[in-house]
Amino acid sequence: MSQTFPFTSPNNLSELAFTGGTTQELIFAAYDVNSNPINLSGGTINWYLAYYSDPSVSVVSLNGTSGSATNVFHVHVPATSTVSLSGKFKQQYLIVDSSGSSYRSTGMVTIFPAIV
Repeated sequence: MSQTFPFTSPNNLSELAFTGGTTQELIFAAYDVNSNPINLSGGTINWYLAYYSDPSVSVVSLNGTSGSATNVFHVHVPATSTVSLSGKFKQQYLIVDSSGSSYRSTGMVTIFPAIV
């Protein structure tokens, strides 16, 4: 399943909900605080998932991949990464562009346990 998330300011990702153990393809469009697209060429993209009650420890950490547009990236979340998870989580991505500037955005994630 694909889900698209615009980024217009920090801590402003749409809430995401899915069943644990399902593959997710997350698509993000990243902008700076002035609404300018962030150039992802030559930068690094990381995506983290942490329990809501303890955001200091990530339970899933994945790399993002630049898309066809300058400011679009994808995060492939394999089913094996979430098969044993359920509950409330925080997602956060970290972009470090080629000049060393950092951009973060955070949002809520609910993972439902698989039935059967």
